[in-house]
Amino acid sequence: MWREWRAALAEGSATLLECLARAVNAAGVALADAVVAATAVPADGARLSEIGDLWTDGFADLLIVDDNLQLRRVLRRGQWLK
Repeated sequence: MWREWRAALAEGSATLLECLARAVNAAGVALADAVVAATAVPADGARLSEIGDLWTDGFADLLIVDDNLQLRRVLRRGQWLK
């Protein structure tokens, strides 16, 4: 099954948020675990210590989603995008 998912993701054009929602809604991954897997884990693996987490005096990049994990707002480097 993992190989099928990996192939589908590699061939598709799904956004990371869509993949996160699928992991939570279809695969039963806990939301907190899915968010860490989509943010902090790849940043750590790429040795990008300045991204993937929130901390004091850091740049705030946030996606605001509704209960169905649909995008509502985006905060990029501390500024709301329109």
